[in-house]
Amino acid sequence: MAEKTKIAIAGNLDNIDEIIEHLREFYGNKPCDISPFCDDESAPSLIELWAKYDAVIMLGSNDIQADERLKEHLVGHAHLRYVDCIEENECLLNAVKAEIDAILSGLEIEKKYLIAYPDFDALAKYKPFKVEISQTYLISSLGSHRIRKRGAHGNYTYFETLKIRISPTCCEESEGVISENEYNELMKSADPEKSTINKFRYCFLYEGQYFELDVFDFWNDKALLEIELNNEGDIVNLPEEIKVIDDVSDNPKYKNNHLASLKL
Repeated sequence: MAEKTKIAIAGNLDNIDEIIEHLREFYGNKPCDISPFCDDESAPSLIELWAKYDAVIMLGSNDIQADERLKEHLVGHAHLRYVDCIEENECLLNAVKAEIDAILSGLEIEKKYLIAYPDFDALAKYKPFKVEISQTYLISSLGSHRIRKRGAHGNYTYFETLKIRISPTCCEESEGVISENEYNELMKSADPEKSTINKFRYCFLYEGQYFELDVFDFWNDKALLEIELNNEGDIVNLPEEIKVIDDVSDNPKYKNNHLASLKL
C-alpha cells in the first residue's frame, strides 16, 4: 500500500500555481504529494493517470470548452472529485481543502442505488467513460481484502484494497497500485468461496458530482449506481435519466463482497 497519497489538482484557472503552492504549504507535514495536472501534450494517458495519482481534484472554470477537454483526461479515474470555482480565493481554497481532507481521512463514505438497467443512449449526453473491472476477493481475517484489474482499450492498472467497515455507508479504506506480477501472485490467495466479479463501470460527472454506474454480466434488468461523499448527510442529485429502484447503501446484499459469495 502507498505510504504517501498522491493528489493531482487539475484546472484551467490563471492562479492554479498559486493555489497549489498554498496547498503544498498547508499540507507540507501531511503524508501527501500535491501536484498539478494540465491537459497538454505531455500529460499522461488516462491509464497512466490512474497509476500516477491516487486521487484527482478538478477545479471547474468558466471556460466550458477547456473544461470539457480536461474531463476527457479525468473522467474514468477511480477517485475524481470536482470543485466548482464559482467562489474565489479563501472560499475556493477551503472547498479544495475539504476534498483533500476527505481523501486523507482514509474513510470511504458511499451512497449506493439499485437502479433499472440504464438507457445508455439517454445517458450519452453526460459522456460516460466505460471502464472494465475484474475484482477478486482474497482470504482475509481483517476485513474486505480485494485486488482489481481496472482498465480500458486493452490497457490496465492493478490495485490492492483493504476495507474495514465502520458503518453500513462508511469504511476505512487503504488502497494502492500494484504491479501485474504482484496482482497475479495475490490471485493465488483468492477466496475459494467467492467468485471474481466482472463488470463494466460507466463514470460520469453530473452537476459537479462523480457517479459510477456498474453493469454486471449476471443482471440484465438492473444495475448499481455509486457516489463517494465527504459526509454521510451530503445531498445527492441524480440524473433524471436514472430510474432508482431503491437506496441500498445500508443493504449488505448489494455489496460486491456479498455478490461475489453468491457465485452468480
